Amino acid sequence: MQKLAFVVAELLNSVNADVVCITISGNCAGYKVLRVVNGSVDAYVHTTQIKKWDICAGDAILKAISGQMTTLTGQLLDYSDTQHPKNNDGLLATLDNHRKLLGIFTTAFASKKS
Repeated sequence: MQKLAFVVAELLNSVNADVVCITISGNCAGYKVLRVVNGSVDAYVHTTQIKKWDICAGDAILKAISGQMTTLTGQLLDYSDTQHPKNNDGLLATLDNHRKLLGIFTTAFASKKS
């Protein structure tokens, strides 16, 4: 996780983004989304595979207060596909500036996958 924290910080610094992202360790995606909801961080970025049932409640809460959660490729998460319960395309959760941050992370995530 330390390496990811450094990469996220370097990426945001390289584009002069004044943003605080969650880079804490642990498996609780719901807690990380709640940090976005309560305003203690600007974004939650997840770059590895995650099961959709771990993020669906946080996604619902964000949507209820006009926030957004998408993959790092900009796609909305599809919870109806029970044959594919995993999201492999990263995750970005925000209340504000979603498009701006998505642009930053989409480029970085695409280069990581190739």
